[in-house]
Amino acid sequence: MSLKAIAILVISILLILAYEIYKENSKTLGRNTISFKPLTPNEIVSIKDNEELFIRLGEELTRLIGPGESDDLDVFVNKIDQLPVGLKAMASTYQLDVSMTLDDLGWHFANWHHEEYAKRTLFGLRELGAIEEAELFEKAFQIAQNNWDFFARDDFTSAYHNSTLERSFDPLNDQFWRLIKIRGEEGISILDRWPIYARENPNKVCVSP
Repeated sequence: MSLKAIAILVISILLILAYEIYKENSKTLGRNTISFKPLTPNEIVSIKDNEELFIRLGEELTRLIGPGESDDLDVFVNKIDQLPVGLKAMASTYQLDVSMTLDDLGWHFANWHHEEYAKRTLFGLRELGAIEEAELFEKAFQIAQNNWDFFARDDFTSAYHNSTLERSFDPLNDQFWRLIKIRGEEGISILDRWPIYARENPNKVCVSP
């Protein structure tokens, strides 16, 4: 099974398990703790399979910032700002990969309606080497900023459907989907970039030597 095919399922299961560990450890130890071991550069070298490395990167993110994004995106942005630069890039781009797999750029800004988080996502794409994706996201972000309150509307679903705003994202969506292999055979997904980046930049994803 390809990395792209299992990525969202693996991370979702991982975060659910992490949350259960988090709750149980909080009960028994009286403090917040995640029982994943720290990821090290030597471990990255020793892991030959990209899927296995992807899972370990997810575990490291969970260990450092907790299970899943905070309901308060101000808090979440502050947490990821404390991470090594590579992990920050991964944490800030994960939801964009989900959005583009399930929806589109417009829906991403509705579901993650936070300008500072969007800025971190743009940074993350560039850091991971997704330069063309970053250019498209930056253009989409500019459109979103010009219509920022629209994405917070209670009736966003009905208002956005077949709107001029939705159509303005269409060419950007089409290009983005091709780049991340949602449409077409060429390209690489955002999540597929994680293991590649980690192998090339182990010191940017590890807090332990």
